[in-house]
Amino acid sequence: MKWSGLVMSSLAELIFPERCLSCQSLPDNVPWTSPGPCLPGLRAWDRTHLCLSCLNSLRGDPVTGKRLVPGLDPVRVHASSWTNAGLVRLVGEWKYQGIRGLSWPLAFLATDALVDAGRTGAPVAGLVPLPLHRHRQRQRGFNQATLLARLLAERAGIPLREDVIRRVRRTQQQARIEGLGPRLQNTGGAFRAKPPECPGGSRIGLVDDLVTSGATAGAAVLALSEVGWQVAWVLCLGLARSPVDTT
Repeated sequence: MKWSGLVMSSLAELIFPERCLSCQSLPDNVPWTSPGPCLPGLRAWDRTHLCLSCLNSLRGDPVTGKRLVPGLDPVRVHASSWTNAGLVRLVGEWKYQGIRGLSWPLAFLATDALVDAGRTGAPVAGLVPLPLHRHRQRQRGFNQATLLARLLAERAGIPLREDVIRRVRRTQQQARIEGLGPRLQNTGGAFRAKPPECPGGSRIGLVDDLVTSGATAGAAVLALSEVGWQVAWVLCLGLARSPVDTT
């Protein structure tokens, strides 16, 4: 999204009536979701654009699967649900249309998955959002994974670690690429991480929005592991079903 698009998105938030992005209801007509804490990246005029009924329709039991990481053991993925059309559409509005306020209800959906991930072993020393390349972040105006991780870290009292990994190579959007092989090729070498300050604080959780093949998250896990981080799990909103997934 260019600067003109960012300005128009902000103006739209201020001027036009808020409607539920799923059912088009107005806040005066149905119970509504409330904004959460206004953390960095979220603005006073951002609105949730989601009614309680549609939020509850997306909420279910968290699910778990595994994704292969070349050269490493498979990484466990915890998600608020299996990927579905309604969730994909909301995440698209969030990322590509600049509806930042969706971060609040989407973080609420991810909370159960975070609790589920916390039962799998020792606590993590931090949540690490999957980074965007600086060019894409300038276009979009924000990193959706960072907003999600920031809200979850605030809610759970877990440190947020935005400083440990960055994306050093621009890649194509994974959603436009078919097949695991081409996706792995697209993301290979895209990330660079710095070593942990101390081995005792090296266990972390990686946060993304949607996980399909796992190629992007896997490339980030590999980069982190190569310099000494232990990625306990990946947390996301939606996980695409795979033959190797278990619930």
